[in-house]
Amino acid sequence: MREIVTLQFGSASNRVGEALWSSALRESAGRQPGDEQEADMSLMLRNGRSVPRTVAFGGKGEIKVAGARQDHEVSAWDGGVKTVAQDDNGVGEAAMPTSVLHPRSVVEVAEFRSFDPMNNYYDGLLSGDGKLRRETLEAAQDHVRQSLEACDSIQGVQCFVDIDSTWGGFATEVLRELREECPSAFVMCAGLDERYPLTPQVGLFDQAKHDGRRAINMASSILHLHELSDVFFPLATSGDAVGSFATLSPISTDGPLLTAAAWDVMSAPYRFPRTSNMQMRNVAFPLRRSMKVMELACLLDPPADFFKQSGATRLELLDAASLLPIGVQDPSWTRSRQYHLQLLTLRGDPTAFAGVTMPTWQLKAPFDFCHLVTLPRPLVALPEAPVFASLTSTACLSAVMITDAIPKYLSGLAHGVHTIDRRVVHEYVQAGMSFDALRELHSDLLTLSDSSL
Repeated sequence: MREIVTLQFGSASNRVGEALWSSALRESAGRQPGDEQEADMSLMLRNGRSVPRTVAFGGKGEIKVAGARQDHEVSAWDGGVKTVAQDDNGVGEAAMPTSVLHPRSVVEVAEFRSFDPMNNYYDGLLSGDGKLRRETLEAAQDHVRQSLEACDSIQGVQCFVDIDSTWGGFATEVLRELREECPSAFVMCAGLDERYPLTPQVGLFDQAKHDGRRAINMASSILHLHELSDVFFPLATSGDAVGSFATLSPISTDGPLLTAAAWDVMSAPYRFPRTSNMQMRNVAFPLRRSMKVMELACLLDPPADFFKQSGATRLELLDAASLLPIGVQDPSWTRSRQYHLQLLTLRGDPTAFAGVTMPTWQLKAPFDFCHLVTLPRPLVALPEAPVFASLTSTACLSAVMITDAIPKYLSGLAHGVHTIDRRVVHEYVQAGMSFDALRELHSDLLTLSDSSL
C-alpha cells in the first residue's frame, strides 16, 4: 500500500476537493472487481468503503453535509473544533458538497466564523495575541494524525490551502506538526489564490489596505508553506490567472472546477501507480530538489497535433492554459526566458494525438528535463458546468513546469510587499507579526525567486 492523504483548508479548497472526490468516487464505482484500478483506488479511499482519505477544515457553519447532525459537544478534546457527524453509512447524499466525506473528516474550526473577513494570515497562527486556541489546534492535529495512522505505508500528503486568508496560517501550524511527526512523508501543497474576504465589505476596506493585507497574506503563506512542502503549486481559482481563466469573470464558479480538473489529470500517475509506475515524489525536480515552486497547466481540449508543433508553439499553448496566478507585476523584471522542468501527463486515448513518440517531441523541447506519462484511462467527467460543455477531445494533457514564470511571479509578490500601505502593519503586528516582518518577507521572497530558476 502507498496511500495518499488529502488535507483541505478553507472555502476554495473544499470546493476543489468536492469536485475531486466526486470524480474519484465515480472512478471507484466504475471499476471492475479484481482489476488494478480497484487496488489503486484504495490508495485514496479507505479499505472496503467509498470513503476518501481526507480531512476537510472549514469555518463555523460553513460546511454542510446531507443528513448531518451537529454534535452539541464541541469535541472530544474540548477544543474549538467541531466534527460534523452524519449517519455512518459510508457515503451521504451526493448532492451536498461534503457528503462524500467520512463524518470524522469534516472539521469545523469554531474560532473561524463564516461572516468574519478571514483575511489575516497571523490570526491562524498559535500566538499569545491570536484568536486561535491551543486546544483547537491540538484537536485539528489529532484528526490529521488519525488519518495518517490509518495508512500502512503512506505515499504522501497533498494539501489544498486558501493562501490569501487566515487558513494559510492555520495550515502552517498543522503542517509544521505533521513534519515533526512524519519527517519522511512527501508533502505536495497547492496554494489556492482565493481572494478574501469572500463577502464584500463595502465601506470597511479601502483598496490600498485590501491590497496590503493580500500582499502580506500571500507572501507569508507561500514562504512558510513552501518551506514545509516538497513541492508547492500556486494556483488561481478565479479570473486572476495567467491563462485558463481568461474568459471567466473573477467571481465565476467555474474556477474551482477548472482547478480540480487540472489537478485530477496531473495527479493521475501517482494515483494509479500500477499503471504509470510513478509515485507522488516523482513530481519533484530530480536535478535540483531546491526548485520546489512549480507551475501547473492543463489543456482539457488539446489539439491533435500538439506533439508535432514546435517547442515555442507548444509552450504558447501551455502558457495559455496555465493556472499560475497573475499577481503583482514587478516593473524591474528584465530576465530572459528560461526553462528547466516539464512533466507531461496524457490521460485518455493516446491515439487522439499524433507524434507521441520519444524522443521526437522531446528534442523539440527547450527544457533541461522532460518526461511524458501516458495513462490510457478514460476521462471521468467532473460535475456538469458550461465550461466543459464544448470539449471534444478524448484525451487531456497536463504539464508541471519550472520556467522563468515562477521567479517572475515571486518577484512580483516581493514588489507588492515592498510597496505596502503602512496602515496595514499595525493590525498585523497586533495579530502576532513582528515589526521587521515586511523587510524579512521582501528579502525572503527575492531569495526564493532567485533560487527558483
